[in-house]
Amino acid sequence: MNTSRLRASLRGRLVTPGDPDFETRLHALAWTALALRGTHPAGPPRPAAIACVADAAAVQACVRFAGEHGMRVAVRSGGHHWSGIAVGGGALQLDLSALDGITVDATAGVAQVGPGVTNRALAQALGAQGFAMPYGHCPGVALGGYLLGGGLGGNPGRWGPACASVVAAEVVTAAGELLLVSEHAHADLFAAVRGAGPLFPGVVTRFTVALQALPQAIHQCALVFPAAQAASAGAWLDDVAHGLSPCVEAVCHVAARGGDAECTLSATAFANDVAQAHEALAPLAGAARPGGVGGVAGPPPGGEGRAGGAGGGPGRA
Repeated sequence: MNTSRLRASLRGRLVTPGDPDFETRLHALAWTALALRGTHPAGPPRPAAIACVADAAAVQACVRFAGEHGMRVAVRSGGHHWSGIAVGGGALQLDLSALDGITVDATAGVAQVGPGVTNRALAQALGAQGFAMPYGHCPGVALGGYLLGGGLGGNPGRWGPACASVVAAEVVTAAGELLLVSEHAHADLFAAVRGAGPLFPGVVTRFTVALQALPQAIHQCALVFPAAQAASAGAWLDDVAHGLSPCVEAVCHVAARGGDAECTLSATAFANDVAQAHEALAPLAGAARPGGVGGVAGPPPGGEGRAGGAGGGPGRA
């Protein structure tokens, strides 16, 4: 396979197995080395080439080149996946991480964002202008996979899944065409943009997302149980959750701390002011709890035993 023509014309950089930094680029494609080793014990999948693209035109050129040479195309935005699903053995690997532009239209209440933008970068850019959207809980995750996968982010009771915020997208098709898709144009592709995940039949090079007003009081409270009480704690939270405001996001997870496992129940209120945040979290403080649990702490911080809480102002998403 002669890549000289593609290499010479590509806006970005084409890295092939003969290049000195190919191995570094290969292992940087996945979230961790474990993501590749754990799924591929014989060694990580090895793309035929890695295209670090700089714009949509570069994506088009790569897709057309792959089609001409009968190659598969693998797409990576941030690589945050335990199985290293974004890395394709023998494929022309597209690395979209440089497509990380953010343009906010405050008047229209929308933003145009690249698939390489991370949750952290988007939260900071939107928060500076008084906006938000349901970005994910892990700050290093890029939007390409997050939005295509549905996107379960902050304040879901009010804002819904992140993919519901997508109002348009720029897409390179398998034929190398560049399309702007929305509910009014190429509606079938637009429907797939909102949750098709790795089965999406194209490459998204830009999303247009609807914005929300930044909550002015984001407060959290938490309870910690011994892992042996996880079942009763989860059942209790399930009962209490029915009475919580839609602006409260409740989460239950089990993790090891030192030599012991613990179950943590946490709730975050996305409110307009501190009083509203306190009111939204009040059911957690007032409900009868399973035995052996310490006091509930909410904003302002307080409580007893292993219970703890944190309060915060704008931007603590």
